[in-house]
Amino acid sequence: MKKTSIILTLAAIAMPWAAHAQDENNQKQRNGKKMRAKLIEQFDADGDGKLDETERAAAKSAMKERRAEFIARHDTDGDGKLSDEEKQAAKEAFLAKYDTDGDGKLSADERQLARDAGEKFPMHRKKKCNNKGGGDTASE
Repeated sequence: MKKTSIILTLAAIAMPWAAHAQDENNQKQRNGKKMRAKLIEQFDADGDGKLDETERAAAKSAMKERRAEFIARHDTDGDGKLSDEEKQAAKEAFLAKYDTDGDGKLSADERQLARDAGEKFPMHRKKKCNNKGGGDTASE
């Protein structure tokens, strides 16, 4: 009886965690599909619905250029890379500009406001962006 209670308790605790993990995985898949669709829309020169080697090279080059521009804009010490402090300052500047409710996070509406203004989101690969409202993280 005691074993059954423990097992049921552990299962009850694990269920919400598993559901959250599944939601997060589904969100990542949707974001990946959106990103692929955007890349194809932007770089599929021959209109065949996929990127050949030349088109992939153009996309990669554009992403490198975008990253270099971002680094140049926020690299205050001129060493060619962003320190943790420079990354934090870039994030704070972006939030100050678009976090209209002042909660320290970008909601879906706030992200759309930034997109409408022509902003490109900084890319975060190692850490999750702290956002509310789902959708894209800061990697657009």
